[in-house]
Amino acid sequence: MVATRGTAGWSAVPSAIPFTIPESTYLGTELVAMSSDLSQILVLTDQPLTSGAPAGYNLFLGNTTTGSYTALTDASTDSTSSGLGDIGVSADYSHVFFNPDIAQLSTDPVNYNRGSDLYQWTDGQLTIVNVLPSGKLAKQPADLAGGSTSDLSAISADGDAVLFQDQTSSGPGP
Repeated sequence: MVATRGTAGWSAVPSAIPFTIPESTYLGTELVAMSSDLSQILVLTDQPLTSGAPAGYNLFLGNTTTGSYTALTDASTDSTSSGLGDIGVSADYSHVFFNPDIAQLSTDPVNYNRGSDLYQWTDGQLTIVNVLPSGKLAKQPADLAGGSTSDLSAISADGDAVLFQDQTSSGPGP
């Protein structure tokens, strides 16, 4: 439930994740992040929150005002996978970043035996972030610098800039 206070007092709008099948049938659901105005949420679940959602653990962007959800990932090539690391989001929720443990694009050049690459979802499109200016994929897989939704300093407020590091980096020394 999302409650807001206006000039006439408080009003509440029911805002539940729209499970179509009892959650006990599934492995689970995690609310990953929520916007400061509570209008946007990121949900990691193996529930199909949209019609035609791919099978498996997927990341969904939800709008609590309209009750609509958008599938951001496609785990259908490995429906048992729940591996999404370093999930981060811009303050305005227009850009979502994550490290999947399975390929997301049919043209994906990633070798998942070496680690995963950093993806960005924006404007309904998925792209790989760690592509060099030459257009080639970086030799090392990448992570968000700082790594999680609790540390959004790696992502600019509008999502147009992101700091990332290769996964083999040990980070700053003592």
